Amino acid sequence: MKKINLILLLLFLLISFDVSAQKKGNVRKLFIEAQFNEIVSNLKLDENKTAKLRPIYFQYLADLRRSNAAMHKKITPDLSNEEIDKVMTAKFAKMREKVITREKYYKLFKNILTPKQILILYETEKTVMRKMQHEHMKRKKMSH
Repeated sequence: MKKINLILLLLFLLISFDVSAQKKGNVRKLFIEAQFNEIVSNLKLDENKTAKLRPIYFQYLADLRRSNAAMHKKITPDLSNEEIDKVMTAKFAKMREKVITREKYYKLFKNILTPKQILILYETEKTVMRKMQHEHMKRKKMSH
């Protein structure tokens, strides 16, 4: 656990600096690897299950990232009704895509993990993301 926290701390240090897109991609890969290792640790998976889960989990994250791409478009009152409608419609489509992706991978995860283990996987993801957001906010406050 301390090792993961150290890795996350190092990742945040790297993220806090204005680095090139390539370096940000490398940081993302390191973060995803740390997250996966935390999941494996929490699930106490053996090498066989870890090897089976790794490619599926990494593809799951890549597919989710594509689903999240349009979700971050801000909707503000200064947009026209047509623009708001277009953004909202795109967001709803991306939400449906995300649900379909999560259902697809839930079925794939069930070939390796029990439903209880899948729940732990999802909860570990949330915990790691909360830690990352907390650290990001802490660093943001320190820089101002």
